[in-house]
Amino acid sequence: MSVTKRIINKNVMNKENVGHTVISYILTLLGIGIMAYIGFKYIGSSDPLEVSYAGYAFLFAFLGLIGFFTIDYFDNRKINIFPRPFNEMDIAKFVIVALVMWIGGMYIDYVVKSTIRLALSDMDLILYYIFAAVCEELFFRAFLINFIIGVSTKKGKKPKPIIILFALIVSSFLFMAVHLQVYGSNMPMLVSTLLGGFLLGGGYIIFRDISANIGAHALKNAVGYVNLVKL
Repeated sequence: MSVTKRIINKNVMNKENVGHTVISYILTLLGIGIMAYIGFKYIGSSDPLEVSYAGYAFLFAFLGLIGFFTIDYFDNRKINIFPRPFNEMDIAKFVIVALVMWIGGMYIDYVVKSTIRLALSDMDLILYYIFAAVCEELFFRAFLINFIIGVSTKKGKKPKPIIILFALIVSSFLFMAVHLQVYGSNMPMLVSTLLGGFLLGGGYIIFRDISANIGAHALKNAVGYVNLVKL
């Protein structure tokens, strides 16, 4: 079977492909909760940048909630707060895929190196970096890619390659767009975000493992935070 056919088969909307593993479910709850915590903590700050972080924390919590409640909606048209059952966890695949996407993401950052100003306390900032990634993966990959493929393909039918590619492109550009107010005209950072969106979106489409996406993105953000602190 060709690579294209394997990808198409994996992206048919069915219960075997979409949903939470135990790891992604736990990280999802943590991510949404921590984003809400940071938002409430800094929303009343006198520092405009801290208030900006708070606003984005609330946004990430909201996007995470959308992904949380809809991750398996496209399969059974039900919204399950607690999955029944969890998707089977393939540890070897999780580690390999997460490492590949993380290494790719770090390489992109290295090539288009740039920095942003730190504002929150050290602990809150590292939490923000790590768990914003969780919420972003839930929305831009688990929800948005599935949504575009789902509404463009009849239930149970195989999506056309152009639809899968369209879902990847749209999700990646929207992923970049949501960072515009943070990065402004910082073109290297915007390019890095766009390419990272293609990498993570492509990884999700090929392997259909949201846990690996969350792991890779969270690890990349954690390492990125450490690099920023060293500057």
